[in-house]
Amino acid sequence: MTYSTPPPNLRSLEQRIRNLEPDETGSLRHDLLLERHGREPGRVCAVDGVLTIDMTGMPGWGVPGERIAELSIGAAAAGTIRVDSIAVAGPPAVVDTEAAAPAVGVLSTTSGWQNGLADGNYEVRLNLWWGANASRVKVYENGVLIHTAELAAAGPAAQSVTVPVQGRVDGTYAYTAQLINSQGVTWAKPVSVTVKDAKPGKLALSDDNRDGNGDYTVTANLWWGTNATAYTFFQDGEPVAEGELTAASPGAQRATYTVTGMPVGTYEYTVEFRNHAGTTTSAPITVKVKR
Repeated sequence: MTYSTPPPNLRSLEQRIRNLEPDETGSLRHDLLLERHGREPGRVCAVDGVLTIDMTGMPGWGVPGERIAELSIGAAAAGTIRVDSIAVAGPPAVVDTEAAAPAVGVLSTTSGWQNGLADGNYEVRLNLWWGANASRVKVYENGVLIHTAELAAAGPAAQSVTVPVQGRVDGTYAYTAQLINSQGVTWAKPVSVTVKDAKPGKLALSDDNRDGNGDYTVTANLWWGTNATAYTFFQDGEPVAEGELTAASPGAQRATYTVTGMPVGTYEYTVEFRNHAGTTTSAPITVKVKR
């Protein structure tokens, strides 16, 4: 099932039918996946030709529980659904007693505070220390809305908003925020975060083949840093062992590969440690089997 060409104000949405089946009452239901400008998708449902989109809890779609659109789905040729109309409802109007637009807020982050690692896990904090208050705050990461908060405006008291950020890969992230009340909109002072420690930390590879025979153990140590969740040992460029690791950054991690009965020769070993952000590869070591 696919959509025919939607109205112009739907072209920023990518719609895909996931399945088509009757519900408990026999009504025809269409389970959909909506994606908007790279934001996290959310599942919605149409019943008997009317679709109400409620993106509760989905980042970037508005405040929790906000109904952002209602579609009327008309008849179309077999295999398609024609979208006849759309009504978009924005966030509820801001109502407060502030006499001026919000004072300028200041953004900061806690990147590196916990253990000195810029590992992609931190908080973005917005503080308005004094002045006209905001009733709504919108926080953006690299221009994409990631958080909306509704606040009680009681200026000139201080206000604050904290946004947890998790799992960012290495790169630079710019944060901005809008402070909104009934009198206007003010942009907070921006802040940037450089994530450089998201991948596993530096690895040290060693072996215990002191007597030069064909039985030995190759050991990989990550002494300190961002942890891995998996590893792979390579012998002469070919994978020979792999496994999972429990991440508890910045604590030490270790993985071993036991070798038995290797014939005389020279062997090169490396190891890869992996996590959600990428792979760290050790420097190679050479093991010589002499007898």
